[in-house]
Amino acid sequence: INSTPNEPESPDTEATQQAAEPTPKRPPAEEPLPHHIEAVTRAIEQDEIYLDPEITLDQLAKKIACTPRQVSRVINHHYQQNFFEFINSYRVERAKKLLLTQATLPMLDVMDQAGFSSKSAFNRFFKKYTQLTPTQFRQQNSLQTPPHKEAQ
Repeated sequence: INSTPNEPESPDTEATQQAAEPTPKRPPAEEPLPHHIEAVTRAIEQDEIYLDPEITLDQLAKKIACTPRQVSRVINHHYQQNFFEFINSYRVERAKKLLLTQATLPMLDVMDQAGFSSKSAFNRFFKKYTQLTPTQFRQQNSLQTPPHKEAQ
């Protein structure tokens, strides 16, 4: 008779529980299929759907002939983001390119051409991904690159 049953049984019980726990949270069928990943990637990188300020998960799914759940699964599992983070990360990259290549483009035009529909979302996501405001990014990068002024 064991007076402290938890001590001798505890390691074995924990080991059994730990051995059973490593099963994935979702069954393998829940992993995104390669053709779904390719369709989402193509819609973003080639078709640039992120430039549509009104794009929704349902609209993206319809454009690539997938269900919203399939698209969400791709974004969540493959890209490790939610839909809005995913779309806005591409918008921020576009805005950064515009700020670097078109130094005189007004900030509202940068925002519009990058697919943002609101100034607050533009500033919030830009700062989230770059740790700088769009204006700070432009100023910092204009200081690092030599000026393109004509000789006078």
